[in-house]
Amino acid sequence: MHFFGEQKRVREGVKALENHDFQGFLEVIRKSGDSSAKMLQNIYSPKDVHTQNVTVALATSEYILQEAGVCRIHGGGYGTMKLSRYIQADRAGRSI
Repeated sequence: MHFFGEQKRVREGVKALENHDFQGFLEVIRKSGDSSAKMLQNIYSPKDVHTQNVTVALATSEYILQEAGVCRIHGGGYGTMKLSRYIQADRAGRSI
């Protein structure tokens, strides 16, 4: 389910960027991250499946960013993960 929805989200993200709609792009990234976390259930470290460190890091980032941007996990389940944050340029200094 994530894969097929992600194809649509990629097209929406490209269109948002082409239209200089950064808020729309952020919403696509948020939806992508939510889908990945819920459908793929891959926001934990395969090296330590008994802790929720990645989930806590994601939740903390969302709390700090609030409306200034979005964040999501990339690469979950493949041995390495990356927490990506997309922040509005005019709010980056105040967000973190």
